[in-house]
Amino acid sequence: MNAVTRSRSACTFGEYAKSMGRYLLDQNVDVVTRMLENLQSFI
Repeated sequence: MNAVTRSRSACTFGEYAKSMGRYLLDQNVDVVTRMLENLQSFI
């Protein structure tokens, strides 16, 4: 029972980390595009 719960929590953590990484990646892309737009307006 304990091993099953542990593996399930590990799987859930993996999914959570994957979604968090994707979210952070989207945020970084958004920030980078905004910075590029600001640079273009400066030039």
